[in-house]
Amino acid sequence: MLAFLLIAAVVATCDVLLAAVAWKALSRDSRRPPLARAIAAIAGAVAGAWLTEPQVGLVVGQLGYFEEAAGLAIGFTYPFVLPVTTGMGAWLFAETMGGRSATSWRAASKSCAGALIGATLVFLPIFLAPSAFTFLEIGRPITLGVPIAGSLLGLAIESRKHAGTRSSSSSRPT
Repeated sequence: MLAFLLIAAVVATCDVLLAAVAWKALSRDSRRPPLARAIAAIAGAVAGAWLTEPQVGLVVGQLGYFEEAAGLAIGFTYPFVLPVTTGMGAWLFAETMGGRSATSWRAASKSCAGALIGATLVFLPIFLAPSAFTFLEIGRPITLGVPIAGSLLGLAIESRKHAGTRSSSSSRPT
């Protein structure tokens, strides 16, 4: 079990580093409509969630796990990596396609925190009730959708808070 947590930590760390490098290389300070940032965040969250399982499967396969052991490794590692890939995907797409925000790293952390809350709401009952593992195949849209929604909610909260600060500071009389 400790090996699976180590795998999840390494994959998540690599995802964060790749997102940071991509953000540094691709994001530009531009003013685009909030709708562009929202659509980019949705696309990023969906892409991050959708690519989590193949990414974890590739890493597990490269480590020599196969058949049932690989399924167990993926099943245990996936819920821990999903919030990071979903949150970082939403943040990275929003920053690169929607324009760089003033509080980029705070937005990234809130996006990942929202995805973590969403993943916890989905996967904690599954870990507590092992018979609920059949739910994973039936409720695939739910296992991806709730962390995506949490990630987008985290980004929206940060964007709203920043927008409120910007409008209140610009409306002060000088």
